[in-house]
Amino acid sequence: MKRYSYLLVAFLLTSSSSVLAEGKKYALLVGVNEYDHGDLAKLDYAVNDAAKLADLLKKHEYDVSLLTDSTAGKPTKMNIEAALDEILGKYKKNDTLIIAFAGHGLQFGKDCYFCPTDAKPFDTQTRTLVSLTATYQKLQESYAGVKLVLVDACRNDGKRGIRGGADDTPLPPKGVGVLMSCSDGEFANEHKELQHGVFFYHVIKGMEGAAKDGDEVTWDSLRAYVKKQVPIAVPKLFGDKRLQHPNEMGNLSGAPPVLVSLGGVDSKAELTNPRIVRARDAKLNKEFEYLIYDLGKGVELRLVKIAAKGKTFTIGSPQEEKGREDNEEQRDITFTDDYYIGQLEITRGQFRRFVEETGYKTEAEEDDGGWGWNDTDKKFEGRDKKYTWKNAGFTQTDEHPVVNVTWNDAKQFCEWMAKKGDGKVRLKNVRLPGEAEWEYACRAGSKSRFAFGDEEEGLAEYGNVADADYRGKTGLNHGIKASDGHAFMAATGKYKPNEFGLYDMHGNAYEWCEDFYGKYADLPKGGNQIQTAKQSNDRRALRGGSWSSFPRRCSAAYRYILAPVNRDYNVGFRVAVLP
Repeated sequence: MKRYSYLLVAFLLTSSSSVLAEGKKYALLVGVNEYDHGDLAKLDYAVNDAAKLADLLKKHEYDVSLLTDSTAGKPTKMNIEAALDEILGKYKKNDTLIIAFAGHGLQFGKDCYFCPTDAKPFDTQTRTLVSLTATYQKLQESYAGVKLVLVDACRNDGKRGIRGGADDTPLPPKGVGVLMSCSDGEFANEHKELQHGVFFYHVIKGMEGAAKDGDEVTWDSLRAYVKKQVPIAVPKLFGDKRLQHPNEMGNLSGAPPVLVSLGGVDSKAELTNPRIVRARDAKLNKEFEYLIYDLGKGVELRLVKIAAKGKTFTIGSPQEEKGREDNEEQRDITFTDDYYIGQLEITRGQFRRFVEETGYKTEAEEDDGGWGWNDTDKKFEGRDKKYTWKNAGFTQTDEHPVVNVTWNDAKQFCEWMAKKGDGKVRLKNVRLPGEAEWEYACRAGSKSRFAFGDEEEGLAEYGNVADADYRGKTGLNHGIKASDGHAFMAATGKYKPNEFGLYDMHGNAYEWCEDFYGKYADLPKGGNQIQTAKQSNDRRALRGGSWSSFPRRCSAAYRYILAPVNRDYNVGFRVAVLP
């Protein structure tokens, strides 16, 4: 799919670089893949563009209104304009507004239009389209503040599609900076491996930190990053002479406005690696302490502080719990220390940084491979050398959990991560979670089968498990009745967190634990101490279940067991750190 897209950033008042933090922050994000009218072809990644940006902005405390094919409020013209009017109705001086449109775009005369899902793509039907000129006018009439408009519109065809950087496209109001996704005569592109348009992918990566200037991402640092990276990425991705050069228009003066402040750290403070920050989880509206590692090249790893020192909890499950197994005998555990545990499972992007920097080869790559899904034969198979952390036979991006890694592979990642610290934040241990640490973090104060309660159908909201989608794709007959939206693995952080602000503790990928698999009666008295293996090949514990697991295996108490050299399409890990 060839796409037209551009990023337009409008700053109607930019008196200081800290203006972003002075008021409230709003975002209206729209993504459309599927259209009612047959002349507008189905798109692949417009919804993902909007959804990914929504996740990013929520982490930076934006009040986000998201309209996509998958949301309750569909991206119709009426809903889009009503949502914009609602935000502008409460918008005040020094507030920030980001508007992002991802989907088809058309140009008739000198006006450009975004196509909502109910669009009629004809010049006699422009009343069904969202006018860019009219959007400019609404923004100009609202209170002064920081206003950003990101438009990612697919080129409909050579005659009617918006022309990137053309002279007859509508000019934004005074004081507006524009970064088009491509120059006139070029096409914007999207790619399956990225799961995004190439331009939008780099906008998002830049705002995540790849374009950071100190501990902030400013307009100047973002536009420089995107203009440099997109022309490099396109020929590499497509292997041809295809060109795509983002085209900057407009004029901005004064100090570069701040788009996001990374980790909420004062820009004058000395940054450390790792650094400790306090920030609010938008889904829970609760503040947590985070330990954030910079892994390089814009990739970060965030861990949540678990305040456990001196606290006692009961590991295991009661006799009456549904589906309980004999190895879940209960025992009281008292923690000797607080600890940090990964907010998310380790992703392919984070593991890729480890591989790029060290040249490490996983055990699956060194010997007879891993396990994966054969879509042609509709079956799981292995071991096979074609299945590694890079490929499990189904769609994976850098935001998905890394799988097909052994316990030994996970430990090598921990050792590498420990070396990333600069010593200014003192750490005693970087390792996999102990079973007691993992279960305490998973339960988040609950005593039920799952962190949210006892009913397994609730897993559809809190984790990716075997469900209706899984059965429909694989033909296997187990799992919950409900649909969680994914037949295979999901990207991290897509479901509801538990009360400790941790995501995917139920499902998605099994998680290796540090411990030797033994009886709870033999666990050390201190909850942060590990039951040490006697032999290097002693079996290890895994927790949390996976996207292909029975509901019972996704409970807080369930213990899975594998040898440390085992690898599978549903086995990954998260990291723990003791301060």
